[in-house]
Amino acid sequence: MWRFALLMLELWSIMSKQSLSLIALGLGLGLSASYAPAQTVPSNGVAQGANGNGSTGSSSSFLSSPMQLRGLVDTQSTDLSDGVGDPASTNAIPANVPPSYPIQPVQPVQPLQSSARTAEELDPYDPVGIAVGSFTLYPSLTLWNRFDDNVDNSRVGENGMSGRAEGEVVLRSDWSRHRLEVTGRAAVTGYNTPKRKPDHTYGLNGELLLDVANETTLTLRSGLDISREDANSVELRASGGQRSIQTVLSSDAQLDHRIGLFELQLRGGLIDESFDEDKSRDFQLFTVGTRVGYRFTDQVTPFVDLEASRRKFDRGPNVQDGDRLRGAIGIAVNNREKWSGELSVGQVRWKPDATGQQSDQGFYADANLVWSPNALWDVNAGFTTSISSTSTAATSVLTHSLDMGVDYAIKRDITLRADAVLTRQAYNGIGRTDWLKTGTLAAEYNLSRSLQVIGRYQHERRTSTLSSEGFSSNLFEFGLRLQK
Repeated sequence: MWRFALLMLELWSIMSKQSLSLIALGLGLGLSASYAPAQTVPSNGVAQGANGNGSTGSSSSFLSSPMQLRGLVDTQSTDLSDGVGDPASTNAIPANVPPSYPIQPVQPVQPLQSSARTAEELDPYDPVGIAVGSFTLYPSLTLWNRFDDNVDNSRVGENGMSGRAEGEVVLRSDWSRHRLEVTGRAAVTGYNTPKRKPDHTYGLNGELLLDVANETTLTLRSGLDISREDANSVELRASGGQRSIQTVLSSDAQLDHRIGLFELQLRGGLIDESFDEDKSRDFQLFTVGTRVGYRFTDQVTPFVDLEASRRKFDRGPNVQDGDRLRGAIGIAVNNREKWSGELSVGQVRWKPDATGQQSDQGFYADANLVWSPNALWDVNAGFTTSISSTSTAATSVLTHSLDMGVDYAIKRDITLRADAVLTRQAYNGIGRTDWLKTGTLAAEYNLSRSLQVIGRYQHERRTSTLSSEGFSSNLFEFGLRLQK
C-alpha cells in the first residue's frame, strides 16, 4: 500500500514542485494574519496547563520545550540548553538535514477549555504565575554550574568548566474556547576553562489553536531559534565552512476535521535556515502532507499518511537540492486508561535534483508510547525516521532514532528522571555508519513553589566506521531554578 502511496506522491511532486514556494508563502501570511484571538474570555488566576497542573513552560505544557512542529521539526534539534541539534554532540539529526516528520494521532475535536485555578487548587510545588488580563505569565530563571570532560565533543577531549544562565517567559491564554501560548527563551554560557567568548542562544515560539467549528480545529505555529553550531558538527566539517551562528525560522499550519467516523488532516509549512558566516549553506524546506484516519472503535484508529518536502538552497543549483517523499500506514490507540500510542510503517525516498544521481530509499517507521501505570511513574518512548541530502560525499543520510524517558516521583517534592537515545545514521554511497548514544540521569528537588534544585549527568558517545569521527563526553550540571 505504501509503495502505491509513494508512486502517487512522486507524481504529485513533479506536478506541484513549482507551486510549493507559493504555498509556503501563503501559510506564512495566514499565520501572521491569524494571531488575533477570537472570542476571548478574560479570567483571573492561573490557567490549567496541558498536564492538568498549571505548570510553566519548563514543565509539561504543550509548548514546554522549544516549539514542536508536528511533522516539521524534530523536538531535539532546537534544544536551547544544547544549542542547535547536531549528531556530533547530541542525539539529534544534523542541523542541515531535514528533520524527521513524526506522524501524530488525530484526536477527536473537542471544545478547547482553559479553566484557571487558584493557588489553593494547585499542587504545592506548581508555579502560580502572574495574571495579565486574559493571560497568565510564567517567568523562570535557571542558573547552572557545569563541568564537561570534552567541551567540543572532539576525538581528543578538553576539560572545561562553565556557568550558564537560562531565562524563560511563557505567556498562556485563559480563554474559554481558543488557546494561545508564546514562549521566549534566552541563555548565555560563560567559560572559565578553556578561555573563550561566551555562547548565546535565543528562542521565540508560539502556537495558536482555533476551535473553528464543532468538528474542526486549526493550529498555527511559528518559531525563531538562534544559536552557534557545535564545533565538531559532521555537516560543518564536511562542508569546510566556518563555525557560524545558525538562525532557524519556521511556520506551519494544520487543519483537522472529522466527518462521521473519518478523521482528516491537512498540513504544510516552511523552514528557513541561515548561517551568518557561510551563506552557501542557507536553504529552505517546504513541506505539505495529509492524513486520513478511520475510527474503527472509540479507541482504535487506523490511518494512511502521505508527505512530500522540497529542499532548496539559496545559492543554486546545489547538489543537495531535492525532494523527500514518504508514505506510511499505521494505527493509533487513544483514550486508554493508562496508556496511548501509535505505530506506522512505510517507505521514505530522497530524490536529488542533480543529473545522474539516483534516488535513495529506505524503511520508514514511526512510533510513540505514553504510559502511566500509576501516579508515581511516567514512561515515554518513541521511534523516528528521516532521510536527506548531506554535506558529506554520501548521496543521502538515512537516520533512525529510538528514545525513552522515565519519570519517577519519590515524593511530592522529589522527582527522578532517566533518558536514553540511540541513533543510527547510514551515509548512502560511502559505506559510513554512525551510532550516537546519549544517556541522562537527573534529580529535581522542590524546596518551595518558587525554588528548585536540580542535578543532572549526561553521557554522550559516537562510534563511526570512520575512526577519526568518534568521541565520548561526560557532563555534570548543578542548577538552581527560580520561578513564579
